[in-house]
Amino acid sequence: MIFRASASSFLVLSSVLLSLAGCTRHSRESAAVIHVALDEDAKTLDPANTYDGIALAVLPSVVESLYQYDFYAPDTKVIPLLASGMPETSKDGKKVTIKIRPGIRYAKDAAFGAAGTRELVASDFIYAVKRLGHPGVQSQGRWVFDGRLVGFTDFVKKMEALPKDKLAAEFEKATIPGVRAIDAHTLEFDFEKPYPQFLYILTMSFVAPVPPEAVAKYGDEHGQINDHMVGTGPFMQKEWKHGFSISLVKNPDFRHEEYPLGSDLAGKTVPAADGVEYSVLREEQPRWLSFMKGEIDFIRIPKDNYALAIKDGALAPELVAKGIRLEKVRPIEMYYFTLNVKDPTLSNKKVRQALNAAIDRKKWISLFTNDRGAEMSVVTPPGLADRPTDIPLAYAYDVERAKKLLAEAGFPGGKGLSPIVFEYFGTDTATRQLSEFVSTELAKIGVTVVTNLNTNPTWTEKAKTGKLAASQMSWSLDYPDVENVYQLLSGASLPPGFNLSQYDNPRVNAAYAKLSTMPVGPARAKLAREIETTLQDDCPWIFGYYLSGHKLSQGWIRNFHSNPLVTSPYKYFGVGASEKRTMLSKR
Repeated sequence: MIFRASASSFLVLSSVLLSLAGCTRHSRESAAVIHVALDEDAKTLDPANTYDGIALAVLPSVVESLYQYDFYAPDTKVIPLLASGMPETSKDGKKVTIKIRPGIRYAKDAAFGAAGTRELVASDFIYAVKRLGHPGVQSQGRWVFDGRLVGFTDFVKKMEALPKDKLAAEFEKATIPGVRAIDAHTLEFDFEKPYPQFLYILTMSFVAPVPPEAVAKYGDEHGQINDHMVGTGPFMQKEWKHGFSISLVKNPDFRHEEYPLGSDLAGKTVPAADGVEYSVLREEQPRWLSFMKGEIDFIRIPKDNYALAIKDGALAPELVAKGIRLEKVRPIEMYYFTLNVKDPTLSNKKVRQALNAAIDRKKWISLFTNDRGAEMSVVTPPGLADRPTDIPLAYAYDVERAKKLLAEAGFPGGKGLSPIVFEYFGTDTATRQLSEFVSTELAKIGVTVVTNLNTNPTWTEKAKTGKLAASQMSWSLDYPDVENVYQLLSGASLPPGFNLSQYDNPRVNAAYAKLSTMPVGPARAKLAREIETTLQDDCPWIFGYYLSGHKLSQGWIRNFHSNPLVTSPYKYFGVGASEKRTMLSKR
């Protein structure tokens, strides 16, 4: 779902965790506010460009989509959110009709003038789809419709060919034949070919409704709405202090919804919390101390605190006594490095193969995950239908082989090889340690590394403009399908999409194009194997590891549960004030 600087859902907690600066202990104990930490500030909260774990921890609490993952279901299940029912799909799989729930209104906002709000209508979704193709918006979500939705690719080309002084007027007038409003509450999509993943796409923020009034009020000269969210969700934006904090408050006019029977909040009105406070806390140890003091409500265990927190595979008794809870999350998250095949140095396949063979993945996993990772063998994580399970890693750790490959590339002992620039999304201690590890590993074969530590906004801008040579990357699935990973290496996803390797192999593109339209089954599995085998040889990534998450939460968070596909779960939680006072008294 998702490139994410740290991955998703409560997987997003890997990038979501912090303290509320300036609050007193008393206010923390009494307020029904959820406290979340972000390890970096968001670059944008524009739905057309929200595709990293930091922004996705925030935006869906304000801006809703047509569908959502069932938070309570033990398996992956998609259910209506703004839609009134499930989509109706034609027999040939090319036409999809969706009914929108009538009577849903946007949270009050100055964008709507004196009225303060208005009803959600089908044209808001059409406007959102059009914005994905606006050249000024530079959306990272074009891939969801490019080459799929009838007329979308031609629309993009037409908009890109327009002079700047005519773009705004033509954009407003232009239509995309493949999406239309049958009436105020009915959407119809026409696709060039079947799109089995479209239901999953409809859970994403890329196709969340955008009222044109919001762009008119808050849009910049490019048509981007980076700083102000306008949506129909349970929370609304109060304040964003860039680099420090984002504050959400309960939407007082949110439609009536109740928590389901069987939950800790059964019968109560959604949302139970009065707000969500996100604060930017970049270093792991300050985050850990804030969590232990009760200043933030969730945390992924830092590697340096793992031995303290986990004893014999369970939560340490002293943390249990403090009311802290542990939850283990299945591995849909991957860590690796992208290698830009258009870079003058990395365009040499033998160099890329050598880099893969030079990295000691067992050491990488041990040092940075406390042995909770599993070495990647293929680009797709375990548990997905049609994923090959018997392909070994072609360029596993072997220093002598790496040296030989580098010599075959024309650079014996690294002689004559230009330094390779490795980009990282973070400036914290853990990121610096990772950069030192990589530089040390590659120095064994004579490769010189130049390290750039970036803030999340800086890294994101480099990613969108294709200015990354080698880059740290983590990815958590947008949806549970091998296709979601393969699109990262499709020629259709080149920047500003998230094919950061700029890998454009016709064989892989052709196999991906077929696979993306097919149902699960043997024929699709055969194509997946073909893709994986080709990627093993081409090495557009330095293969890393799949990670199983260990998340801690405070015992006063009511109805706590994590679903790795739900990136901003805070509408589901409450804050037990009395429990919080009791537990904090023991800290």
